[in-house]
Parts: sequence; structure tokens; C-alpha cells
Amino acid sequence: MIALIKQLVFGDKCLQHDHSNPLLTFQFPNILHLEGTYAILRPRLLFWIQIATLIFAQAVIAISLATVIYKFIIKQRGSSLSFLIGWGFVVPFAVAFPFY
Repeated sequence: MIALIKQLVFGDKCLQHDHSNPLLTFQFPNILHLEGTYAILRPRLLFWIQIATLIFAQAVIAISLATVIYKFIIKQRGSSLSFLIGWGFVVPFAVAFPFY
């Protein structure tokens, strides 16, 4: 399932290979080292689909982690199981997940 989403949604590298024609092109003079030619490109729908997919995936993971925290840590506050799940699962997952 994840491989299919990765292939369908993230197969196109929107930010790395954009060969579209710019809508507007302008030049900056040498003010604050911004000298050069810049262009404004039209918005790409696939880019916004990729962003929405990432936000949805992050929301699902956050809801899952919040459910585990509520059921096993907050409801069983002070027990050894709550400390074990908190320090053995939740904290390592929350630290390692952004790098995955």
C-alpha cells in the first residue's frame, strides 16, 4: 500500500524537475546580493496533492500516538506499565520518526 502511494503520488519530482514556462520573469539589480533573473511559475496540482498526503499521514500518526498515550499512560498514571510504554515506546518513536 505504501509503495503504491509512493509511486502514484510521489513519483513525480515536482520541485526538482520543473520544465514549465514561467508566467512572469523579472530581474533584480545588485541590491542586497539579489542580482539575477527570477521567474514565477504556475502552481502545480500534484505538488499540493503531495503536501496534502503528507499532512494526512502525519495526522494519522499523531492520532495513533495520542490514542496510545491516552489509553496506556494517562489512564494508568503512575503504574510501571505507563512508564515502560512512555519511555520505551512513545519517546523513542517521537524522537526517531522525523528522521524516517
